[in-house]
Amino acid sequence: MPRPIARRPQEHGIFSYQPTRDRDDVVARQPASFLCPRGHEFAITFADDVELPTTWECRRHGVEAEIKGALRHHEPLRRRTHWDMLRERRTEPELAQLLADQIKELRAGRLVG
Repeated sequence: MPRPIARRPQEHGIFSYQPTRDRDDVVARQPASFLCPRGHEFAITFADDVELPTTWECRRHGVEAEIKGALRHHEPLRRRTHWDMLRERRTEPELAQLLADQIKELRAGRLVG
């Protein structure tokens, strides 16, 4: 018959996990499901009091996954005209002065149209 193995008392170290029964230190959590564009779904747990992000990087593929059930809210792109770009760089009085100078040069024949 084999001898019984002498067991050491369990010490508190990195390999001895003792779950706590105290629920006061646990934060309320909420799970969020994300859909990867490559066809799978995964869940991330967040604290209950934070705003959920709309996208999260997929651990498997490294691409942006969207939260499940989120509606895309894309604002339509406003087309910028040449006039809009001019007004970003100069004020209207400056533009009026430039136009007056160009008309004056054109009438004097120094500017070819």
